[in-house]
Amino acid sequence: MKTIVISGGSDGLGKALAKNLAAKGNKVIILAPNEAKLQAVTQEIGCAYKVCDVSNWQQVQATVAAIQKEYGNIDVLINNAGVAHGGPLEKAGPESIQQTFDVNVVGILFLTKAIIPLMKQAGDGYIININSQGGLYTKPERALYAGSKWALTGITKVLQAELAPSNSKVTGLYPGAMEQTMAKNGQRESQANSITYQEMSDAVDFILSRSANTVIPELGIKNIIN
Repeated sequence: MKTIVISGGSDGLGKALAKNLAAKGNKVIILAPNEAKLQAVTQEIGCAYKVCDVSNWQQVQATVAAIQKEYGNIDVLINNAGVAHGGPLEKAGPESIQQTFDVNVVGILFLTKAIIPLMKQAGDGYIININSQGGLYTKPERALYAGSKWALTGITKVLQAELAPSNSKVTGLYPGAMEQTMAKNGQRESQANSITYQEMSDAVDFILSRSANTVIPELGIKNIIN
């Protein structure tokens, strides 16, 4: 049984990962800014939650300290929180640019920075960064999203080397289009030629089930067409 923290856990992929991992007996704590959504998910799947905007350093510090006090350690961090803004760069609003990098890059750096000392102290830990095929390849009108995901690719590779001596593992998980798009006006939309949340959950299970001295640096998963 592991203590697992999942950012962006109140819906979509984060909720699916939390449900899968909690069903296996792990202590799962999901993070998101919206407490009502967090409460609904925890009641549904039996996990715990903390209200946290990962782009706010003070909230991240307080949240990690509260988790440490309550659970003692964090075995696995799944950086899943993310936003997606597309379109030509010259038409992007300043608030969309700021939000994309605040959540997709700064938020991951903040949360990971706060948790690394706990993993080093324990002499063990696993960080899974939910990236995207957009962190490997480019398409037109993806300057914000792909830019943030390419930044995450670089961060992941640095952390792999940086944390290996302390026996902490880091994996970059690069999915293609998933069964639902990121929220638009609070709603998610189904996508054709996509991978399911269950397939993503299976991928995370595979990553976490390797032997103690084995790490999977990168794992890509996508529909054969899309």
